[in-house]
Amino acid sequence: MRTTKTAVASRGHRRARVALAAAAAAVAALTAAGCARTTAADVTAPAAKIPTAAVPKTTAPSAAPATSAPTAAAACPASGLLVGAGPTDGAMGLRQVQLTLTDCGPKSRPVSGYPELRLLDDHGRTVPVAVHHGDDIVDSVTDPGPATTTLHPGGKVVAVLAWRNTYTVSDEPPALAATVRVTVAGVEQPIPLTVDLGNTGKIDVTAWYTAK
Repeated sequence: MRTTKTAVASRGHRRARVALAAAAAAVAALTAAGCARTTAADVTAPAAKIPTAAVPKTTAPSAAPATSAPTAAAACPASGLLVGAGPTDGAMGLRQVQLTLTDCGPKSRPVSGYPELRLLDDHGRTVPVAVHHGDDIVDSVTDPGPATTTLHPGGKVVAVLAWRNTYTVSDEPPALAATVRVTVAGVEQPIPLTVDLGNTGKIDVTAWYTAK
């Protein structure tokens, strides 16, 4: 009878130890889980990168291309009369250029007769040419003849140069002028003008007249 009680007590002690061991294991498991959660919570996640708005690159405006200054008008000479020339009108070997004579001064001035001309090459040497007053060249402008005209300030008269770019003698070099000098009131005024005379050696000029 005593043996039975001892066996029962022994079995009770074993059950108690098993229960205690199970409880201890449960506590350990809970503690480990809590630590794992704490460790996971304590780990700081890398900060998310906030996209930065792209700043457009700005380019400084380029400087405006430099422009050439307009050519200043020719100064009015002491005579108060300024010579000019228009573009060359050329066809079938005939060349014509209109000369202008403008009263650029403060008072009225009389003008008459034919322009006095001298032709120079690109080295400044006189080009030998016969200057004819009138309209001998076929198909050129008609010469109105000399007449006196009173120019008022700002007024102008015109005359026409005419020549042919013709070669009549094959073994003679062509005559080529780069400047025409027109004498007004005793003073020469240079005009840049190409005059390709061929080897005719002749140029016509009309009298000054009022353009219509």
